[in-house]
Amino acid sequence: MSIGEAEDYRYYREDRWKTGSPGWLDSVNPDWAGNFKVRYWDADWQSVIFGSPDAYLDRIVAARFDGVYLDIIDAYEYFAERGRDSAEDEMIEFVTALGDYARSQHPGFLVLPQNAAEPGLRADYLAAVDGIGIENIYFGYDEQNEATDSSITSEIEEVLQLWTAAGKLVLAEDYATSPDNITEAYELATGKRFTHTVTDVERGGLPFPPPGP
Repeated sequence: MSIGEAEDYRYYREDRWKTGSPGWLDSVNPDWAGNFKVRYWDADWQSVIFGSPDAYLDRIVAARFDGVYLDIIDAYEYFAERGRDSAEDEMIEFVTALGDYARSQHPGFLVLPQNAAEPGLRADYLAAVDGIGIENIYFGYDEQNEATDSSITSEIEEVLQLWTAAGKLVLAEDYATSPDNITEAYELATGKRFTHTVTDVERGGLPFPPPGP
């Protein structure tokens, strides 16, 4: 469930959409067709996500899923770069509010953001979520089968140590297809206590299994 972008292929899309109308709709994402940045702190956008029977999260809860995987948490970076000093706080408040709401409907409901591990430096964010999905720690940051720059890997691992120390689930996914890279990725992730998988970036089939004993 994307909360930092709206998608014109979702059920909530309306034909009248254009940048700035509704007021929470920001510019199109040039890298992903049909996606639009949203001013996620806007109450009207948040009402699309949760709080009524037809809201996105409410539909997920009603379908009896046990959790939700949140995408585009890093939208706060986009707005922070454009001068909104409160962008990170507002994203954390949004995630906290939707998680509290979901758990009031379904006790034990899980909330896992995708990427954007850095807010985990804050105790309030760690308390609001149950884990994180993180891509490209070891392979695929720039291109499949290409090792992620060691400085980036070290930075991500350092932040994720706070997640594992807090008992949070870390779902790591790397993009590699060569046997040596697959083996290396699994070995590195296991050493950090990540729950790990390696797959083709196009996800054309099942993930590659970890190497045998």
